[in-house]
Amino acid sequence: MADVRIQRMARVLVSYSLSVQKGQRLAVFTAPTAIPLAREVYHEALHVGAFPEIFLDTPGVQEILLTEGSGEHLTYVPLIASASIEEAENTA
Repeated sequence: MADVRIQRMARVLVSYSLSVQKGQRLAVFTAPTAIPLAREVYHEALHVGAFPEIFLDTPGVQEILLTEGSGEHLTYVPLIASASIEEAENTA
């Protein structure tokens, strides 16, 4: 059973902060530490009839990019991320 506080926070995010509506696409970008909240946001989005997707960030990857990447790497936007952001009515 999920923590009631996390469920309430997810409900506020979906229903109030983002005003997610039936049929909307919702992109949720999260880190492993926030998986419980992302899971509840996903759950709440399904309840309102939205189409949520979760994108999980891998710890340490950003640091590698910042220390090892070129200027070209730093300005590149991954295709999946850009397409998801462009297509989603809401991002969390």
